[in-house]
Amino acid sequence: MFALLAVGAGTWQWAVHLPQDRVETLTLTRPLVTAAPAPCPWRDPQGDLRVFFPTADRYQTRMVSLSGSRLPILKRLGPAVSLASNSLSVFPLFHGTAPRGAVLIQRAAGEYGVIEVVVGVDTVGRVQGVRLQRLREPDRIARALTDPPWLRSFRGKTAADPWRLGGDVPDRPAPARASARIIVGTVRSLLIEYDVVRRREEQLR
Repeated sequence: MFALLAVGAGTWQWAVHLPQDRVETLTLTRPLVTAAPAPCPWRDPQGDLRVFFPTADRYQTRMVSLSGSRLPILKRLGPAVSLASNSLSVFPLFHGTAPRGAVLIQRAAGEYGVIEVVVGVDTVGRVQGVRLQRLREPDRIARALTDPPWLRSFRGKTAADPWRLGGDVPDRPAPARASARIIVGTVRSLLIEYDVVRRREEQLR
């Protein structure tokens, strides 16, 4: 359940009501009219937490600006890859006050429309799980992309891995290969963005 708490001078606050009377507040400060794309929502927090982080009992919502980290991110992404967004949707996870990791979410342009990718990472940036929370690919392709063994093959990987379809990531049938490359590239980009941001924040502490 979502409730708009306040709007004024470009500042929006939303409360997300979760089970057991937990409330999450997200504050976004921005112009009232903007061409920037809306952040991708996390559509099934409870379901994803149950699978990826069963010990987590709460999460926060952060929109992290990448403007101060563009150069190191682009250097690690490589010359053929660009930033999909100027911000990163991060959902830090906790058990009580103890960090358990984070969930990262991004929209990617698939062959047949938007693919929404959810990536769970532990406290050192290792993948705990990947889920496609929304996609528009035809049924045959969608089945290949949401195949549980294929998605489980992402588990344990980090931003430092090659992320090569048909190499360290199992290949997909030819009709699904183009969209599979997009998904693999999106997960890699999210991990690199998160790793750069996390290291930068640690240096500033």
